[in-house]
Amino acid sequence: MTDPLGDPTGVYTLRTINGQALPFLYSQIGADKVEFLDGTVTLNADRTFIDATTFRVTEQGVVTTEVDVADGTWSLSGATVRFLLADGSSYSMIWNSTDALTQVFDTFTLVYRK
Repeated sequence: MTDPLGDPTGVYTLRTINGQALPFLYSQIGADKVEFLDGTVTLNADRTFIDATTFRVTEQGVVTTEVDVADGTWSLSGATVRFLLADGSSYSMIWNSTDALTQVFDTFTLVYRK
């Protein structure tokens, strides 16, 4: 069955957080900080997904790069894409039916584009 809004499959790249380009300062205490460097969300035709985000962490003058990866299955209901992880947890993003996914958490709005 074809969704009336179209097909959201594809690779979406994190473009902005709260309207600002990357890198984005997520948090900072003194000289210690965490920054978003990049991210991608891949929606596969078999309804699996990979959501990968790269962070730069500075602690006590030492800079490291960390990658956070989530994967599982996705479903579409209207404009809402729901992501279900293997542990049973889930989160969602809004698909604009063309080329963007938007995720809101806490006070942050992340926009991904194809």
